[in-house]
Amino acid sequence: ESVRKLLDAGRYRLACRIARLLLDTTDPKDLATRGKLRESLTVGHFHLMEFKEAQDVLKEGGSEQAASTGEEIEPFNVQMMRCELLHYLGSNSEAHRALCALRERWNKVLNECKEQEGRKSIEWKLRVINEKIVAYLVLGGKLELALRMVRDDLAASVSSGARKTALLRKAKILLKIGDLRGTRAATEQYRELLEKEGVDTKQSHELVEMRALVLAAESRFKEAMELLAPLVQGGGLAATADAINNYAVCALFTNQITVAIECMEKAARNDPFQGLNIALVRNLVALYDLCSMREKKAVLRKLVERYASDAVAEESRRLGLW
Repeated sequence: ESVRKLLDAGRYRLACRIARLLLDTTDPKDLATRGKLRESLTVGHFHLMEFKEAQDVLKEGGSEQAASTGEEIEPFNVQMMRCELLHYLGSNSEAHRALCALRERWNKVLNECKEQEGRKSIEWKLRVINEKIVAYLVLGGKLELALRMVRDDLAASVSSGARKTALLRKAKILLKIGDLRGTRAATEQYRELLEKEGVDTKQSHELVEMRALVLAAESRFKEAMELLAPLVQGGGLAATADAINNYAVCALFTNQITVAIECMEKAARNDPFQGLNIALVRNLVALYDLCSMREKKAVLRKLVERYASDAVAEESRRLGLW
């Protein structure tokens, strides 16, 4: 309980130390307690971006008792972390294969489960797995396959929340493919769902960002910036790393280089883990080179090496950014 409170408070380093101490002193036969401590230790390392250490913790083994819903050796979130670690350690293809294997196992559990509540829990797990698989397919450039999976998810979705998630994914994939008409249609379907729920669409940063992406794809950069401005400039909506990065790209295309640099730096500073993606790093390095900002480029390199995923750091080296 104390470790969980430390994690909730963002004191990840201290939480890891205490979890490790408790894990080393807990009775080896107490599998439930050891499993929870191992889970907390892994979560702490994840937040600290110590992915190799997180993987080592999971490799130590151990298990919790099977849950009545059909969970096997480990809690579901630990199973997911095992798969995601492969991505953060630089292998999207291995992460994709691991997720497919996990989906197959849970499909078997679903087929054997007769209890209604248990089936609902397993179906939710399968949706989470599918969302991650789609994300890794997109990262790997397999857009048509990802789109097919999203369409299947939409056809099977019953809840409004699941449909909204699938529609946003569909819109983003169609945009990557270059199908602007399909992107606009999926975005409008998403808006209609929000309106049915009584949501103020102007306060939905997902919808605002999606509309701005469509405008940018149509080279309407000033209009896209106007949409994103309330998010980026401290308005009522929360600015995500993607929103800031997209705003910066639009600023660049409208010859506002200083604004573009400041926005990208803000994305990296506010959320290094999510903000330091390869697109932002590549764009920011190009601007630093253009403006002869060697010192800032050196600082960015240190940030990437310390905070970015191994995949981003490796891609930066492969592209010769430094």
